[in-house]
Amino acid sequence: MDAKTVYFTNVNGVELTKQQYENLSKVFSYDTIATLNEEQINLYNNNTNLKAEKTFKYIKIEKDNVKNVYKESIVTQQEAEEFLNKSTRGSTHQTTMKKVSISLLNLHSVKTVTVTNEWFSIPSTKSFDVIGFRNGVSTPITINSVSGYQKWDGNLISYNNSSSNIKRNTNGCGLSTNISDNVTQSLSNSISVTFYNNELTYTAYGTYQHAQSNVTLSESQNYSFSANGLGGVLNFASSVRGKYDGMQGVNITSTAG
Repeated sequence: MDAKTVYFTNVNGVELTKQQYENLSKVFSYDTIATLNEEQINLYNNNTNLKAEKTFKYIKIEKDNVKNVYKESIVTQQEAEEFLNKSTRGSTHQTTMKKVSISLLNLHSVKTVTVTNEWFSIPSTKSFDVIGFRNGVSTPITINSVSGYQKWDGNLISYNNSSSNIKRNTNGCGLSTNISDNVTQSLSNSISVTFYNNELTYTAYGTYQHAQSNVTLSESQNYSFSANGLGGVLNFASSVRGKYDGMQGVNITSTAG
């Protein structure tokens, strides 16, 4: 294959050679590469030395039907796999489990944070969930571009930089995704935020908040970015806060090499 031959074209029409795709695949998943904006791709596609830090949590949420409250706990990967093996992935359970991950690509002046949530069972309430990240340093960020997706049963819904589902400022960025009513088998959500910040060592906080009752897009975006918010990220208005599950967040710190 010629070095300039188009190897992959993503949903935004961005074309990549095989080498460029391999460069990006060192730090981004297939679905993330498939939905990145051209501005994001152009910053990284010819860099052969990309490396990102990544961490994740498996979070189990159980409903107490007597008290009508939710109990959250962190479980091991083995416990998560056992849950998946014992249950039918596409079914709805009183006990749900999610894998929430955050990655940070830190090239000093330019950085990309990706937060991803993968459901191990399909939630019964399908409304506007919110996934996002908060700037963890005192220096504000200047966002270059934002992309994201909802993937359900193999179908991919992408969100680009101009989407009204995205809320951003100098302290963070969030994406509201209206969970498909038709999902039965698999569900994941993700946001990738590329921004400028000159801090050598950078910390990012990420979260995924699931709506436990129906909310509108406007309600789902009624938040600010704050350490006091749900998951240490999303500080919803008091009228909205109780509609989300309050799941704890993830965080990561990386020093540019």
